[in-house]
Amino acid sequence: MTAFDPSRFALNAGRTRPRYRPQVIRCVRCGAGVDVKDERAKMVVCGHCDAHLELQPGNIAQVLEGAVAQWNFPLEIGDSFRLDGIRYEVIARMAFIENRDSSDVTRQYLLYHPCRGTLWLDEYMGAYSISRTTHLMPRFEGDILKVWTGRRIETFDGTRWICNGSGRYELVHVDGALPWVARPGDKSEYVEFLAEKGDRQYEVQRVAGELEFGLGRPLSPQEVARATQKEVAKLDARRHPWVQPAFVTRATLYSLLLTALFLAINWIFLLWTWIAGKTVLSADVPAGALNGETFTPPFSVVEPGDILAIRIKVPDLDNAWLDIDGALVNADDQVIHVFSDEIFYYHGWEDGWLWSEGERDKSFYFKLPQAGTYRLLLHAVSGEGECPESDENNYDIHVRVKYGAKAPHAANAGIRLCGIMGILVLFLQGVLLFRSD
Repeated sequence: MTAFDPSRFALNAGRTRPRYRPQVIRCVRCGAGVDVKDERAKMVVCGHCDAHLELQPGNIAQVLEGAVAQWNFPLEIGDSFRLDGIRYEVIARMAFIENRDSSDVTRQYLLYHPCRGTLWLDEYMGAYSISRTTHLMPRFEGDILKVWTGRRIETFDGTRWICNGSGRYELVHVDGALPWVARPGDKSEYVEFLAEKGDRQYEVQRVAGELEFGLGRPLSPQEVARATQKEVAKLDARRHPWVQPAFVTRATLYSLLLTALFLAINWIFLLWTWIAGKTVLSADVPAGALNGETFTPPFSVVEPGDILAIRIKVPDLDNAWLDIDGALVNADDQVIHVFSDEIFYYHGWEDGWLWSEGERDKSFYFKLPQAGTYRLLLHAVSGEGECPESDENNYDIHVRVKYGAKAPHAANAGIRLCGIMGILVLFLQGVLLFRSD
């Protein structure tokens, strides 16, 4: 009887596990040789005919004739990926879409090392991340995949995470070798989290009814280029030009970007309304003349049907108001159009803040019925401070008339709508963060 030798059972004292040697199988559809480098592989796609082959003990079964659709991948099967000095190899590629949108593609690469396991390289809109499977579980009761965006959770290692989004994937392409059988059309659910501190990522997926957990981090385009020895441009690494904080969700960013785009369009249109048209009258009217009814110099319009813009400016108005009454009259002194409004401007300091209210000018727009020679008939009264009534005017005004003008009402309404949209988006984001606490 051999004496017991405890040293044989010490760590690293036993026999080393034999290294797996890649095997070559024959495609049952075309007969080509197919390398299987991962001993855990249960499915492999023939690189010659795209047949999907299920690997069973002592048997190879064809599960799909060929690829349903071809998708562009920056990396090829067999490409090297060096991370922390370790060489991994791309042995599988998958493409996923959401909401049947072929432009919203997530690409995944399975990176293989014979002794260090596998990693997942993800690419979405040119942004890359690296992750590996983990057994780290969340401290969460209920279905973790039902967590709403902005919700905070904690894993058993004490890390706090913020939900960054969730959705449903549809597999549309797969090639290479996988440790499970996957078919185009397979569905999976996912939820993504960002660490409150640092740049770590945590993901939960439900694939074929089973939950899988992953830990990872983002990779810069330069890191991916160094790891693959490829040019950044060939990796299609179109990074977003902003840094996405953990507390701002993707939906919030997209909504704010859409609002900003709409706002820019309206500002451009508003600028166009300011410069459009031809000035036909620019005149100063003294304060005394406005105490009675006074006429401006005549002006001519040669194009009927255009919009006429009348701008009344009171440059010296200060903590005061002015009521203007006007009429457009033709060469026969017939009244064509009547207009009136209050112009006011107040400002001051309150509790250390500078405030202002109103403007020193006012514009009026209407469509001119016909060409001809016209004048403006004007009358005004003004008051200082909080004076409610007055029967005289103390301010000079400047009058400018343009024809062929563009009314800015639609642009102003669009700008106000953008402000409301922005406030609403930020309010909803705040509600999500409040609920997550």
